[in-house]
Amino acid sequence: MTNRDDNQTPDHLAYSVKKIQAFAQGDETSLRLILDSFIQSTRQNLQEFEKLLSEGHRNDLAELAHKMRSMFLQLDATGVAKLLYELEENRLSDKQWRETAEVASRQAKELVKTIQADYQLDNTP
Repeated sequence: MTNRDDNQTPDHLAYSVKKIQAFAQGDETSLRLILDSFIQSTRQNLQEFEKLLSEGHRNDLAELAHKMRSMFLQLDATGVAKLLYELEENRLSDKQWRETAEVASRQAKELVKTIQADYQLDNTP
């Protein structure tokens, strides 16, 4: 089982699969399928996320951030989850909202790549 929740991992790349492993009842194949599904759905969500960001659709992006946040919390990826929560709450100034959304998108992409590499999952980009 791979986890990146040590003190040397940057906050936005820290995660743990303990909750998912428990849900999968220790089955490595199931864990990999769940992580693969997470990667695919996150990539799809990030495409929509970036579209909503570029068009300035705050309310729709807040709803999408809410949807995305739950899986990041299942992975104990609190760095990205915190940013998604701030977007979900939709109380930031326009400048803060845009900056937070850009950072959340970038960090989510980096985390997806990290998990993909850690588990050698064969998803294309």
